[in-house]
Amino acid sequence: MITALIKRIWCQRRANGWIFAELFLVFIILWYVIDFLISSFICTSEPKGYDTHHVYHVSISVNPKMAGNEDGWEDNYLYALKLIKEYPGVESVCYYSGTVPYEDGGEIIQSYTVDSTRAITAYIRYVSKDFFDVFRVDVPNVDLSYWDVASYPVPAVVSKDLADSIFMETPRLGQAFADYYVPEKKYTVAGVAAPTKLTEYDRYSPLIYVPVEKWMLSLPYWVPIVAIRVSPEVEEGFADRFMKDMRRRLDIGALYLSQIRSNDEVKAIYDTQINNYIRSAYAIISFFVFNVFLSIMGTFWFRTRRRRSEIGLRMAMGASKKSIGSELCGEGICLLVLAVIPALIVCFNMYWADLTVNMLSDATPARFLSGIAITFSLLAAMILISIWYPAYQAMKIEPAETLHEE
Repeated sequence: MITALIKRIWCQRRANGWIFAELFLVFIILWYVIDFLISSFICTSEPKGYDTHHVYHVSISVNPKMAGNEDGWEDNYLYALKLIKEYPGVESVCYYSGTVPYEDGGEIIQSYTVDSTRAITAYIRYVSKDFFDVFRVDVPNVDLSYWDVASYPVPAVVSKDLADSIFMETPRLGQAFADYYVPEKKYTVAGVAAPTKLTEYDRYSPLIYVPVEKWMLSLPYWVPIVAIRVSPEVEEGFADRFMKDMRRRLDIGALYLSQIRSNDEVKAIYDTQINNYIRSAYAIISFFVFNVFLSIMGTFWFRTRRRRSEIGLRMAMGASKKSIGSELCGEGICLLVLAVIPALIVCFNMYWADLTVNMLSDATPARFLSGIAITFSLLAAMILISIWYPAYQAMKIEPAETLHEE
């Protein structure tokens, strides 16, 4: 049957040539678009390496008029943390500085090395020991028993990407490395965190967690961020209750409570900015796919309608509706397969030359094959719909009427 279909396509090669060229170009362009959508889906569905649900950021600020005259404000800051931890519904409290999730421009980077010649740049977070509990950072077999900036070498938790870049392998606990620009500052691996990204829309990046520097608690104008994890049972209305109950209690010396925000709220603001771009991209892609759909359907619809007399004549000669429909659909799929073969060569070369959109995720064989399969399935579905309905309408014609027309 396949041989007969190919012969029939060849006999009508002048008419089928344009359809072949259309399917060839449409397949390549549609695959490129679908590959971008798959890349976006992979990126947004990957785990971040930490959990920000039920986490709130508490903003403790310093009155600038009192900061210069405040001695020992570090003790007041730590006392404020104690009061926050005792508040009903608070499961754990931490403070940190450096790279902040969902905040543009809040990233801090540093370079590290093991041999003083090769520098690996990473995002850095200065965190208290409880940070890993508040944000549920995935760090198997972590050793935080000496998580103190006074320890030397300084303990550090490195993400898997940073570990792979520095050590070229999974490091063992206690393995040493150094600050690239200050070689005398030594670090030791306290744990290796799961691959970590700043937001759902970023790629995995090298990241390091180190203890909060002592000087960060000694300068009134540098106040580390306070983060708390709240029990899900008390989360409804928590921010309003906290502000009402703790505003006076946290008015300690030069310190005061200025704001509390759910991390989900911060993420929603960030998502709004990102989603404007994403919605525009998806709108353009949807418009293109819709036009492809109309183009393919129109081509095969018109092609099948033109063969109305042929369908009626074959029915008059005794062919069943099922066999005619199968042959027409098979002919359309056969045309698609013939067009896909050279298109696959072009797509593979684009994939091999790294010409696809790889900002969000790596070009992998699985991603390439998934895009090919989805593209072929979409075009096949369009072709079958475009052939089946007009063929079904044509099969309603009376054979005698067809013979009279012939």
